[in-house]
Amino acid sequence: MRILIADDEPGTRTVVRRILMRHFSCEVGEVDNGMDALERLGAAPHALLLLDVKMPALNGIETLRAIRGHASTSALPVVMMWTRTGSRSARVVPRLRRASTASGTRRRVCPEASRGTRRYSRSGRASPFHMA
Repeated sequence: MRILIADDEPGTRTVVRRILMRHFSCEVGEVDNGMDALERLGAAPHALLLLDVKMPALNGIETLRAIRGHASTSALPVVMMWTRTGSRSARVVPRLRRASTASGTRRRVCPEASRGTRRYSRSGRASPFHMA
C-alpha cells in the first residue's frame, strides 16, 4: 500500500510518517506542496493522500479540486489536515465540501466538522481531521 503525505511542515510529515510506518506496513511518500502531490499521484497509484489545507504553490483545496477533476484520481481517498482552529476553520469546511464534490461525486466531510465540534488530543489541542 502506498500513502502520500502532502504538507509544507517537515515536522508534521515526520510525525505522520512515523505513525504510519509503525502501525501499518505501507510505503510512505512525502511532498511539501500541492503541485508536487499532483505530480506524484500522476506517476504512481496511491491508496491514500493525507493533504494539508494551507500549502505553498497550490493549496490543499485547489489540489483536492484537481484530484477530483481527474479521472485517474477522482476516487482517491483524501484526508484533509490543518492545525488552525476557530473562525478560520468555520470558513474552511464549506470550501472543503465544494471542492470534494467538484467531480460530481458526493464525498462526506466528517460529522464533527458539520456540527462544528472538534476532537481533542491528549494535549488538549484541537485535532480537526476531515475526510474529503
